[in-house]
This record gives sequence, structure tokens and C-alpha cells, in this order.
Amino acid sequence: YARARLDKTGLPWPAGQLIHAPWEAIDLDALQWRGYFDLVFVYMSPALSDTAMVRKALEASRHGVYIALSSYREDSLLTELQAELGLPARRVGQQSAEDPYLLFNILYGWGYFPQLWFDAQHKDNSYTPDYVLNRYAGWLWRDPAERTRQRPLLAQQLAAKTDTKGLIHSQSRSITGHLWLDKTIGRPVQR
Repeated sequence: YARARLDKTGLPWPAGQLIHAPWEAIDLDALQWRGYFDLVFVYMSPALSDTAMVRKALEASRHGVYIALSSYREDSLLTELQAELGLPARRVGQQSAEDPYLLFNILYGWGYFPQLWFDAQHKDNSYTPDYVLNRYAGWLWRDPAERTRQRPLLAQQLAAKTDTKGLIHSQSRSITGHLWLDKTIGRPVQR
């Protein structure tokens, strides 16, 4: 996907520069990436799975690190389906809701002065029943066997919710935490 997007830009880029690998497997020294980038940009990525990976992102940047993390999400269709199916009400991503604050505190503890701000988005969404069936089933049932067993019931409920154009509507609200760190401000604590 990234290669196709880069090709569409028409800008020259060396193929060896695009690496598809887990962040944990990246060796900054072997790739000569330590302090190589002006900006490290992490958007809604699980790459920062622990403090060692956060430190690695900092080490790859000369000047700045930008990180966007989901802080809160709600979806009216998901809430409605959970109630109809007698399932516990869980928001998508609720386990990571405190991540922006946690990351802010870790960086501050390391001697940096990150900036943290939030933005909220409200959307009216229209989906095909197949899209909802495939996407929402995983949110409703975490166990794959249960998900497979419940799919026919969910398909029936979704068919009843379609409008005259065959679409299902939902309203969503999400809050994203944006963290900006200028590495030139602050005094990192040596460990």
C-alpha cells in the first residue's frame, strides 16, 4: 500500500528506504537511522508497545516526534447492537484511552517537555451490511469461535436496519490525543 502511494506522488524514492518490518525488529544502528530523521511521525500505530520502543522513536529523530493516539471512541451502532444482543457495553479502544496521558508523563519524567492536545470529531456514517458484519463482529465478540457462531444472527439484525438504499447509518465521536515533542527543549534525564 505504501509503495503504491509513494509511486503516485511521482517523487523519486529508493526502494531500500521503505522497510516493512515490526518496529521492535528495526535496528537503528544497522540502518544508520539513529538521529537520522528530522521528524518521527507515529499515527495510530501499535509500534510504541513499551518504553523501549518510545525511546527508539526518540533516538531515530534529530528534532521532533509527533504521536497521535486514540483516546476515546463511541459509535451509536455499536452501542445499539451491544444492547440488543445483551453484550457488555465496551467502546472500541477503551483499553488505550489513557495512553496519551501516560506517554506524556513518561516523556516528562525523562526530562522532556511534550505538548499534548486533543481534537474531537463527530461523523455521520453510512455502511453496507457486509462492511458492518465484517468490522463490527470483532468488536462485539472477541472470541473467534463465538464470532463465527454469532455472524448469522448479526447478519439478520443488520438486514433489518438497512434503509431504502441498503445502507446502515451510525453516528460516531472520537477524541484523538496529539503529542508533539521538540527534542531541543528540555534536558533528558540520563539513565
